[in-house]
Amino acid sequence: MVNNEIPPKSMENPPTGTRSAFRLQTEPGKETEMFRSTNELKGYQVLATDGECGTVNNFLFDDETNIMRYLVVDTGGWLSDRQVLISPVAIEQPDLDS
Repeated sequence: MVNNEIPPKSMENPPTGTRSAFRLQTEPGKETEMFRSTNELKGYQVLATDGECGTVNNFLFDDETNIMRYLVVDTGGWLSDRQVLISPVAIEQPDLDS
């Protein structure tokens, strides 16, 4: 199940550059701070509780605050062009080592 909440204000990104930084609150009172180039995250697999959801294709940022609002995830196969938006708040456990 995907959480469609708007990310909290605490998920602030730097105003310029290709590096993104955001704090991801996965549990009440617990935040994960992630500093990664968005280019490095493209192609990462997104897994749901029932299996693979797709791969990260792009990102949508708030124009005024530079906060990452959504990951664009390609859910189709090589013949399909289906994409969905997933809030970073819904990402529970990023595996940045793979």
